[in-house]
Amino acid sequence: NQEEIQDEINEATSTPEIIDDGQNVTTTEEELNQQNNEQESNNNQQAVAQEYSSQVIINELLPDPAGADANNEFIELYNRSGASVDLSNWQLGDNSAKRYVIGSNNLGSTIIPAYGYLVIYSANSNITLNNSGDSVKLFQPNSVLLEEISYGQSVPASAYMNNDGQWLWTEKPTPGQANELLAEVEMEESDSLQTSAVIKPVKTQNLLDY
Repeated sequence: NQEEIQDEINEATSTPEIIDDGQNVTTTEEELNQQNNEQESNNNQQAVAQEYSSQVIINELLPDPAGADANNEFIELYNRSGASVDLSNWQLGDNSAKRYVIGSNNLGSTIIPAYGYLVIYSANSNITLNNSGDSVKLFQPNSVLLEEISYGQSVPASAYMNNDGQWLWTEKPTPGQANELLAEVEMEESDSLQTSAVIKPVKTQNLLDY
């Protein structure tokens, strides 16, 4: 009769239920939709995780500290944003193939506060900055190069500092503090190709955060 025919049609077009006989499992349409939604959510979360801050910059370098260079060289990072940034798995490098992965195992904390600093000494990073010239590179966790700062012949006991976008040698290193330009130091090359430091006094100033 017509009712039996309609029941057969409904049975043929209905959403299959989960049938588990120990070998084959059939998934309902509702569960498939749920799985697709969960996958899409995971993809979105992964995409968000790839959005790393672009407001962390290299701010100061000390390639040739007073006394022995070993363990006393440093690279200072600055967070110019109003929000703290976790630098876990960010990387530092130089002109060699060496990379230092930032981690809390030897820094205590990987959090750089808003408008704050993180100083990484060579004792932690094992990155040795060449006195004859080198580059410092900052990579995001996905290995994207965010910034690279290069310098020529270093000046003994002087830091290479970011002075509002202009890089200068200063005779006063300020790790973990605002850069302070007491005297600008320049390298002068003589006829004998030997270099010597020339100090240009300037008015003492505390540089404003930017």
